[in-house]
Amino acid sequence: MNLVDLVKNQIGGDMIGRISNLLGVGNSEARSAVDAGVPALLAGLSGLASTNDGAMKLASTVNGLDDSMVSNIGNALAGGGANSIIDTGRNLLGSLFGNNMLSGLGGALSRFTGLGGSAVTSLLGLLAPMVLGSLKSQKDRAGLDAGGLANLLSGQKNNIMAAMPSGLGSMLSSVPGFSSLSGLVDSAGDTARDVAGSVYNTGRQVAQTATSTTRAAASTAASPLRWLLPVAAMLALVGLVWWAANRSGPEAVKATPQPRAVTPPSTVNPTPLVDEQVTRLTDQAKDYFSTATTELGKITDRASAEAALPRLREFATRLDSLRTSVGTLPAASRDKIGSFINSSAPSLRSTIDKLMANAEVSEVLRPVADQIRNSMNAFTKP
Repeated sequence: MNLVDLVKNQIGGDMIGRISNLLGVGNSEARSAVDAGVPALLAGLSGLASTNDGAMKLASTVNGLDDSMVSNIGNALAGGGANSIIDTGRNLLGSLFGNNMLSGLGGALSRFTGLGGSAVTSLLGLLAPMVLGSLKSQKDRAGLDAGGLANLLSGQKNNIMAAMPSGLGSMLSSVPGFSSLSGLVDSAGDTARDVAGSVYNTGRQVAQTATSTTRAAASTAASPLRWLLPVAAMLALVGLVWWAANRSGPEAVKATPQPRAVTPPSTVNPTPLVDEQVTRLTDQAKDYFSTATTELGKITDRASAEAALPRLREFATRLDSLRTSVGTLPAASRDKIGSFINSSAPSLRSTIDKLMANAEVSEVLRPVADQIRNSMNAFTKP
């Protein structure tokens, strides 16, 4: 059983056509994006399930998946229901990976495929229910618990890496949550280097033998066939190298990722990608300050503060993740987002200050309120 194939088999020609229309690209580009997105998502889920908490979170998400939605994705795409599926998939991935890891995954896929940030976001949102639905099918069929689901994914690592397009694994290995990929890539590289070293050493030994044979032949100058021995030795060397190269060639090619010719890193202009990130992160900041200010404004007493506390903790985590993502941008881009946050923060600060003036509310919310204020202040620091 190969999880990658199970997911990709759901995406036939008709669905690829609908995905290409959704992404605004041709069918071949859509297929390439799917071929990159499916193993990338499975690699991320495998990394998530490698910890007890992550495995429990994944099992809970899979158990709560809407079977009817998963089984009707093709019909929904044909009937104009794509946005609902994409939103559901984005929410599922956000709850599983967190904003930082999801942002890193989207950025790596965008660089690799050449798709814009919004197209990659749509692709991931669309693929997520398919990938999670396949996991649920296997989990239910085998009666797996969280640990069993984690073992299932762990056992699929070779299939996932085999399906990973050349070069994508090395990009993802630097994304938080995908660090386990670097070990697989390095191991493959070590294997290739070992094969190459073996071929080299064997070839050198044969060459030395050929040289010795040539000298011996020269000493028997009286023999009319003295030239046959060195020629035969050289032919043997060529045959050995050809055999070794053909035996190890596929593995060596697969184990050594090469950059895609269509988007070589040395020639790609990073500005559009950075601009897309700035737009996306600014939109996230707008949504954050609007929603956080509204939710805090609903708190009036201790009871409402206690009811709102889990939501406010989520707000604090979101702001920290946003700050981490902004920190990866060039200085000029960070300044743009920082300026927006500086203009939006006073309203939220004022709301927090009013709440902290209420003793019973302050007693409940003080730690999380301080965390939010400290994160806002950090945006103004160099």
